[in-house]
Amino acid sequence: MSSDRLVLILIFTAVLGAAVLGFAPEAHSQEAATPEDVVEKMLRLAGVEKHDVVCDLGSGDGRIVIAAARRYGCQAVGYEIDAKLVQLSREKVEKAKLQDLVTIHQADFFTRDFSSASVVTMFLPPAVIERLMPKLAKLAPGTRIVSHYQAIEGVRPDKQIGVRSASDGRLHPLYLWITPLGPTDTSP
Repeated sequence: MSSDRLVLILIFTAVLGAAVLGFAPEAHSQEAATPEDVVEKMLRLAGVEKHDVVCDLGSGDGRIVIAAARRYGCQAVGYEIDAKLVQLSREKVEKAKLQDLVTIHQADFFTRDFSSASVVTMFLPPAVIERLMPKLAKLAPGTRIVSHYQAIEGVRPDKQIGVRSASDGRLHPLYLWITPLGPTDTSP
């Protein structure tokens, strides 16, 4: 069996198991925050480099933008609507002395222009991703989109992997798309 097929089977099993057990990560939930080791894999999957601008949609406590700036020295922007999480993430940015690289906006990302991003990360429910499609489809060619846990329905990813987190023992599916977004997958 090929390693790609094995990864797909593992991802399918993880998602199915999560559904059966009632685990459905909710956006903006501390309990559903992306584990640090999964954050690192997301950034690697995106191929982040110093010249990139990483934008995290629903940035929570800021862990993705902080990791991107700390590890790669790139600019990073987070959009978060929860005031407590915005305050927490800004404090973490200040503590890490990354204010020159990281900006956290208390804002609804649907109302913001994030077209300058070269990497977009997200851990969002399918309905939110669906609403984002017009904005994602307009991103500049070559922009990398990485989603934790949820695929973009109907759009085949350029790459997908499963990451077993050491912190929670779960298999976390990660999806990468490189814009322009590819053909819609119409298979049943």
